[in-house]
Amino acid sequence: QAPPSLAALGSVRPTDGGGGGGGGAPALVERMAAEAPKEEGSLKAAIAVAEAAKAADQARDYQRALDLYTDALERLVVVWTAETNGQIKQSLHATIESYMARAERIKEACQLKPNRPGQPAPAPAAAPAPSPPAAAAAAPSPPAAAAPPQAAQQKAPSNLIRKDGTPARLVEEARSNITHAEGRAIQIANETKSMLGRQRLKLSVSVTNNAAACEEKVRIFVKVENRSTMVVNHLKVTLRRIERLQKFDHKGRQSMATDTLKVHRQEYFQGTIFPLPAESNYSGELVYKLPRGLKPTNTSQRGIFEREYDLSVQCDLSMRKNLGVRFPL
Repeated sequence: QAPPSLAALGSVRPTDGGGGGGGGAPALVERMAAEAPKEEGSLKAAIAVAEAAKAADQARDYQRALDLYTDALERLVVVWTAETNGQIKQSLHATIESYMARAERIKEACQLKPNRPGQPAPAPAAAPAPSPPAAAAAAPSPPAAAAPPQAAQQKAPSNLIRKDGTPARLVEEARSNITHAEGRAIQIANETKSMLGRQRLKLSVSVTNNAAACEEKVRIFVKVENRSTMVVNHLKVTLRRIERLQKFDHKGRQSMATDTLKVHRQEYFQGTIFPLPAESNYSGELVYKLPRGLKPTNTSQRGIFEREYDLSVQCDLSMRKNLGVRFPL
């Protein structure tokens, strides 16, 4: 059977839960949490919150819309997990994907973060947001796609605008969204293998914190112990993005499709140190600057949509496979 329609379950008006202000969303979320806890997996409650999110979106109250989209997604994931019908599960998955895309678009366009009940709502962002989605039809359809926001056409002091035209304030706010305490220290090593008892080449890498924002500098401490007869041409750092998206086949069976992309690579010669000759060692620091425009890591919807990054550090070798290590970023 198909999921119940919005018409059958009813919808929430834009003024429900405290009006059109940003504080209305936490009030509605708290009320729905009391009436229908998320762990109960109520589809009716999830759709009611989603309807309120779309109403706030159409009213251009983007902070409230983001808060409600977030709550609706969490509820829909619980419903999806408990569902056993393959067709309904696939329909729910498509709805979750579209709501998630809409929430991500609002977050990126307005530089907003979702509030939780009890947290103060942040000040509205200066940048305009994308156009609101179309009104809902008879099925739990997601918001319509919208064009990205356009920069505000107003003059500002030159020191507030970056060379690429991005307001510097928004860049700093985006960087502040990263909590570095959530990262962790990394220590990893690798060495060449030899079946003939030859001396080995060893690469050791460490970072003090693997959490970083776009355009921040990641300091990578490297130690190369070259007891072999090989020459290390240079060191190189590669940033890789891994995205996993849940898919369903015609029988409703699920799997994760993985898309891997090498985003950026940088080579290091450290002045005149490299090429590093045989039987020579090196210890030093590589400063790797993350490129701009990276989408944030997403591990909050495991099994549905995941986005992660990693860095690889390699010794570039001639006539044989490079020696490298890889760690999550």
